[in-house]
Order: sequence, then structure tokens, then C-alpha cells
Amino acid sequence: MNEAAAGIASSKRKIPVILLPTGTSNDFAAALGLPPGDDAFCDMIDSWHAQPADLGLVNGVRYFANVAAGGLLTDVAHETSPELKRVLGRAAYYLESLRKLPSLAPFRLRIESAEYTGESELYIFLVSNGTSSGGFRLLAPKADYHDGYLDCLLIKMTDIRGLIPLVLSTLSGAHTNNPNVIYFQTKKVSIYPAESRAEAMALDVDGEYACKLPVTIEVVTHGFSIIVPPPVQ
Repeated sequence: MNEAAAGIASSKRKIPVILLPTGTSNDFAAALGLPPGDDAFCDMIDSWHAQPADLGLVNGVRYFANVAAGGLLTDVAHETSPELKRVLGRAAYYLESLRKLPSLAPFRLRIESAEYTGESELYIFLVSNGTSSGGFRLLAPKADYHDGYLDCLLIKMTDIRGLIPLVLSTLSGAHTNNPNVIYFQTKKVSIYPAESRAEAMALDVDGEYACKLPVTIEVVTHGFSIIVPPPVQ
């Protein structure tokens, strides 16, 4: 999906994309509301309802369809073994996350955008085009893949007693009201390391390694077109 969207965004022909959700967590498919069943999926193709969709762009060169992220557990998707994903599905990500928890440590980062600028000890940051990431369906609950904005989620340093209820609240989307969470929508955001250790932080885009910090991420409004279920009459 990432490669197809990037290729189309770089071309002059906006050929509509059809996404068949056969991945491990199918985050972008969930954000699009794509049907899981074969018959419903074929009906969607037959209806041929093309919807413009936004993309994210990292440092002017690397596109993403769903999410760019850095910090705690954001490398789980590309570090989980393919064999484990085939056997366990989405649960493989949760097991890999548990394995990494003992190394939990925040990074000091500076965030700059028109909507929010500040420097904080952060466990994780996400710049999302869709609502879902890593199997958490409401991680960016206000995100809309064709609204011309990216949703930024910053989780600040807290102790384990505060972190556990925060993580649980992501299941309902209530985490955006947590005092240890910064959530805003923007068209462009820059993220800089504010300490030497943070200079080694990797950015993950759509489950793949992209680059090291610093990064500037911006929205590409209606960068490609995708087939989605037609609106209910």
C-alpha cells in the first residue's frame, strides 16, 4: 500500500487504488471502513466509488499512507518476525511489545508546528493520517484520511502506574483527554532531538524504517485516490 500510494503520488496520473486487507493489523483498511468479507469487497469494487485520500510526506521525499511514528514500541511492526505474524496475527505485535517493555525510557524531543510548539520527555510520537495504528483502532480518534490534516499524538513521560491506564484508555479513544497526552491536528510538523540520545531515534512509516531524526512531516492533500464503500443512501 505504501509503495503504491507513493508511486501514484509521484506521478501525474491519479489511478484509483483498491486495497485488499490481508495484512496483520490492517490499520489503514480499518480507517477506510473496508469490508472484510469477499462478497462485500467485490460489491465495493463493482460500485467503484473513488474517494480522494491524503498522504503524509517525510522530509520532502518519503510518503506514507497511514502513520509515521517514533519512540517506544514504534519499531515493533518491522522487528516482529514474519513467521510469528503468520501464526499469531495481531497478537504477535502484542508479544513483541511486552518483550520490549523492560527497556522503556523516554526521549527528549522538540516539536514545532503552527498549532503546538514545545520540548518534552516523550515515550512516543505519532503523526497519523488514519485513526488506527498497531491494531489500536482509535489511537488517533479524530483523524480523517481526506480532511487535509495529519493528527499528532505525543505521549509524555509518566510512571508505570500512570502508563497502564493510559494505554487501556486508547481502546476507547479517551486517552486524548489524559494530562500526559498532547493531541493536535496540523498540516506540517517538525520533530527534533533535544538530547544526544534522541539523535539515534528512528522514524517508522507504515511499518517500515524510514530515517533518523530530525524530520519534517507534512500533509499531501488528496495525494492519491482509493476505492471505498459507497455512502449509505
